[in-house]
Amino acid sequence: MNAKLLLFSNLLITFYLIGLVWLIQVVQYPGFDKVGAKNFPEYHQLHVGNIFWVVALPMVIELLLSAGLLIMRPSQVDMILNIFLFGLVLVVWGVTFFIAIPLHNQLADSGLNTDITQKLTNINWVRTIAWTLRGMVLAYIVYDAWE
Repeated sequence: MNAKLLLFSNLLITFYLIGLVWLIQVVQYPGFDKVGAKNFPEYHQLHVGNIFWVVALPMVIELLLSAGLLIMRPSQVDMILNIFLFGLVLVVWGVTFFIAIPLHNQLADSGLNTDITQKLTNINWVRTIAWTLRGMVLAYIVYDAWE
């Protein structure tokens, strides 16, 4: 894969994930508290079962593409920015696996719990900001590379 294609692929997958995380942040997670305790277990199970397929594969692709930038070291990307971009991916993965998934597991066990849904919404801001920042940096790099 050439450097420009690798950069553009990183940008595309990251922008897909930005759209997804903002939808989750402003629609999905705040909506958890509106479902009601009776319907929440079924709704949450549906969310977790379906969101996996929408987010897991793109996250893996983004991780691989970001690692590809580190390995290929394209001249268009300063090494410090490259490490920063990869670090943002690691932040997203860390928050996802060490905080968000355990919170979802708690919701699956306890049912609707507004303290947990609030924690989930709050911690998701870290992923939302990390992905948005990654997208902005990648957009700048791609724009600069095409001059």
